[in-house]
Amino acid sequence: HSPGLEKANTRTLMSGAASGPAARPRERDRAQLMAELEKHYAHELGRMSPQWLCSGDGPHQPPIDVASEVGVPGVVLGAILAGKCRDQHIVLNLDRQRRFAEWMHTHCSSLWFNLNDNSAGPECAKGVCLALALNERFTSLNLSNNALGDVGAATVAHALPDHQTLVHIDLAANDISHHGMNAIFEALLVNRSVTSLDLSSKSGSLRNHMSKYNAFGLEKLMIQNPVLARLCLQGTNLGADGVLGLARGLVVNSTLVFLDLAGYPRGAAAVAEALLPSGIEELNMSDNKMGDEGLMAIADALGAPPMDPGALPAGMLPPPALMLEAKERDTRHQSTAKDASDAAAAKYRENLHVARSSILDLNPLVLANQQSALREEAFATIKAHFERVHATIDRTVRVPKVRVLNLSNNGGSVLGVGRIEDALQVNDRLERLVLDQCDHRGSVKSLVGALPLNRGLKHLSLSSCRIGQAGTVELAKVLPLSSSLESLCLRGNEFSATAAAALGGVLSLGSQCLRSLNLSSCRLSDEAGIAIAGGLFGNTTLEVLQLRDNTLREGSGRALVESLRKHTILVTVNLELNSIDFRFLTQISQFLERNARLRERSKPEQYRRRIGELEACQRKVDVLGETLKQNDVRKEQTRKQQASVQQELHGAKVEERRKGEVLEAHLDSVRRNFAEVDGEVSVLEEALRKVTSEGEYEVSQLMHRIHKVDDRIKLQEKRVDQTSTRLQAFEDKAGKELSLAKEELEKADKARSSASLLTQAAQRNLDSYTSSLKSIEDGISGAASPRRRFQEQSKQEARQPARR
Repeated sequence: HSPGLEKANTRTLMSGAASGPAARPRERDRAQLMAELEKHYAHELGRMSPQWLCSGDGPHQPPIDVASEVGVPGVVLGAILAGKCRDQHIVLNLDRQRRFAEWMHTHCSSLWFNLNDNSAGPECAKGVCLALALNERFTSLNLSNNALGDVGAATVAHALPDHQTLVHIDLAANDISHHGMNAIFEALLVNRSVTSLDLSSKSGSLRNHMSKYNAFGLEKLMIQNPVLARLCLQGTNLGADGVLGLARGLVVNSTLVFLDLAGYPRGAAAVAEALLPSGIEELNMSDNKMGDEGLMAIADALGAPPMDPGALPAGMLPPPALMLEAKERDTRHQSTAKDASDAAAAKYRENLHVARSSILDLNPLVLANQQSALREEAFATIKAHFERVHATIDRTVRVPKVRVLNLSNNGGSVLGVGRIEDALQVNDRLERLVLDQCDHRGSVKSLVGALPLNRGLKHLSLSSCRIGQAGTVELAKVLPLSSSLESLCLRGNEFSATAAAALGGVLSLGSQCLRSLNLSSCRLSDEAGIAIAGGLFGNTTLEVLQLRDNTLREGSGRALVESLRKHTILVTVNLELNSIDFRFLTQISQFLERNARLRERSKPEQYRRRIGELEACQRKVDVLGETLKQNDVRKEQTRKQQASVQQELHGAKVEERRKGEVLEAHLDSVRRNFAEVDGEVSVLEEALRKVTSEGEYEVSQLMHRIHKVDDRIKLQEKRVDQTSTRLQAFEDKAGKELSLAKEELEKADKARSSASLLTQAAQRNLDSYTSSLKSIEDGISGAASPRRRFQEQSKQEARQPARR
């Protein structure tokens, strides 16, 4: 590295804006930093264009100056690109500069600095930190899925203490070990703006790795940082010691509200003990394989009442060790409550057993019974039992602030999962509970006793939990008694038409608040689909119904169409991967669109406008997602090209090393002549650029002429074709007319010959007639002259009146 670059005071640049004489040192440091950057990246900057321009949004829009739009000098942008090329061991050229300018214009022109999935390394991280130091408008830094390593993480950490506007940092999947993690933690001890930190790992990428050496750093961070609100450590293998250090810090921390510890096989008990004093509201501990011990520890932290043996399935006994721990927890629970006593605990268990039995003994046919009085009487009795349970339960127990809890796929049995569900009897703060892939073995007794007593749970997910036929029926019985549950997910739980009929009956009751029901991949038969659709007739709250990937057929489609004719609340029905006829799907879609329009009209204008804006944003996100997919394909092609170029580069480096050994002896003389050679090289490069531009211009002109000649040739060929076509048509027409003329000529010749014969005959007749006239000329008045005859006749007529 350049010594001057290391001496540049970047912390002065990151300080607040100054005025008057105080601003002069900052300007001086900035000028010095720019000069050192140009010197450090002189080779790469010489290959770039000094102007960072990219095309505008439209065909007639002027080019955009990326440096001014991002708010970072062009030299710093060049440093980022040069470092990126150094990290990837590729040659920088104008085409890469153009693509990088387009990326910066698209992803870094707002408040977010996004350079994710760019193969950025430690060198690139230096340029990024300089950009952050020179521009304090950025609030989010996304460098996920890169190759920063510990060196790059330390570089980022160096920029954090004095930065005042950065709020979110994403360094997921960057091959960072515990050294880089500790550097980030130490920097955040001073920083007072970062509220969200993502250090998670992603499968198939350069994973981040934590260890026991991060325990002290995490504990110190939790104790001393007063602003950090979100921390994601998913899949980083923190270990038991690291989790203990984190838990010790959480005990005194009150600002962290989101914690992601998915993928940690140990440490659930330590986290459970820290939940109560901490301020965590969202906790993700999925895929941890914590087993029953970890689930029971978390359940106790959530405020679960003393263990009820009746909650276990028939014939199932807990392990002795777990039973001993449960008894100890029960003892501690009762000792902390001043008003609690053995008699009160026994009364509570007795009332809970009676309430559960009243639900389990309820005939499922009552749910589908059309006589509302009978149903109301049955549920009134059950509600009375649960009111007695509510009166005897101990609600003085403190519960943590957790609102969202994800415990899916943790390898627990009915005992551990049941304890989590028992906590819902007391804990009304929990709003979302995810227990996917937690084996229930067909028993939901804990839920049966908890849901009627709970007043805060809104979303419950039980995907692939093996609830079974009986468990689904029991859950259907208790749903009308829940006063807060809005979303229920039973995806992947197989049950028959009997359980479906029970769910249909629950829907027909018009549950108080259930708005979403997910029954995807439950292998529902057509009869089950008809039963569920029949329950929609009396329902007035359900908005989303998921029936994807089942075996529904024509009967279910017809039943859904009939139900939706009157049901105007349901707006989403997912029927993919079923065998329903297309005409029914079309009718269902039309009814759903009608419901959506009715719902839209009922909303206030401001909500409608806001939803329209969010939908437009979603469309933009979809377009960007498609663009990202296309970019991934291009990236894969570029990686293949990069591999071949790196192979060539390796060979070139070997050859360069060999030549370097030979040229080392001439290095002194080369240094003396460097200035002169540099000038000649610049002149030659200028001449080369000029010759290249002239050659390209001449080539373009020649190509233009060739294209014009080609166009003329094509035009002449087209005209020749047209003339040939016309000539052929003329010859065909002339041939036809010539044949007709020949026929007419033959007819005329025949007519002429016949006329000649007639003329000769007439002449002979005329001659005969003339000779006859001459023979009788003397006996005829006037003789051969008609005028004489007429004159004589006139004279005779004149004489006759005279005689009279």
